[in-house]
Amino acid sequence: MISEDGYGNVYMQTPTPNEDGGLLQTKLREFNAILDELPTSTNVSKALSDCPDYSDDMKLIFLRCEVFNVELAVKRFIQYWEKRVEVFGEKAFSSLLSLANDDSEATECKYTQVAESALQEESVQKKGIVIYVRCLKSIRDWRVRLCKNVISSVKGTLPVRLAGCHLIDPPLILHGVISMSKKMMGEKLGKRVYIHSGSLDKNLKSLSTFGLGRVEMYPTVFGGQLGVKSSY
Repeated sequence: MISEDGYGNVYMQTPTPNEDGGLLQTKLREFNAILDELPTSTNVSKALSDCPDYSDDMKLIFLRCEVFNVELAVKRFIQYWEKRVEVFGEKAFSSLLSLANDDSEATECKYTQVAESALQEESVQKKGIVIYVRCLKSIRDWRVRLCKNVISSVKGTLPVRLAGCHLIDPPLILHGVISMSKKMMGEKLGKRVYIHSGSLDKNLKSLSTFGLGRVEMYPTVFGGQLGVKSSY
């Protein structure tokens, strides 16, 4: 997972506005006003009182995700706290970056934590993330529930702008699964899924369209030189 930074708007995303002047303060006031007008969310209220992650900086992440559409940002913010509690339980009100979870639902916890870690970078908040996906070898390995949860989180829960999702060397037998997953993502996000198949050189040439054609930007798991730093 890397940020879409330094190569222009190659994914044709809606650009975030210039944040000079009083834009941030104005949008935060609007955010708080709309949040106050809505029926009280137990989880949001508890987060306000108990969670060290709850702050104006956190609200800005949601505003940037929705390109400063305040109503959509507030909606995502509320849904985020509902999902966060569903996934982490009472631990949801601790700082997620400090948690280590080894239970049976670890995978969902892990991708949430990885996203939270990436979102500490302002450039990621504004320009989005680029994901490399190591594809399954067999359709029997496809975890439908987890796939649905990840897609649901990106569409309306996690404050993440998905710039591009690059699938590397998927077996032909899985192309039907990929098509189904893209439909689950919806037209807008589905268009951000790209398939790259072939040799290392061929894949790098294909990725060069997105400014990712150098071996040092290609994950080691695919034969490149990009390592993964993770505390999870």
